[in-house]
Amino acid sequence: GASTRRPGDRHPPFHPAGERRTEVIALGGVDAARIPTCKSLGFDGVAVLGAVWNAQSPLAAFLGLQAACQKGIP
Repeated sequence: GASTRRPGDRHPPFHPAGERRTEVIALGGVDAARIPTCKSLGFDGVAVLGAVWNAQSPLAAFLGLQAACQKGIP
């Protein structure tokens, strides 16, 4: 792929442009309503804690999060 190096750079880039070696996970303030935004911003996934632990019904919250994550997946 294309490189982010410029003439005169003494050190190579961490990785060539466009070749990501890790997944980027959204964390913090993620709830079912924000999952579509996380997807549209290009995150590879989401991590949730408060949306489940602070819910009146943790099971219902989990099921809502799961449905939001699966929406749009064939």
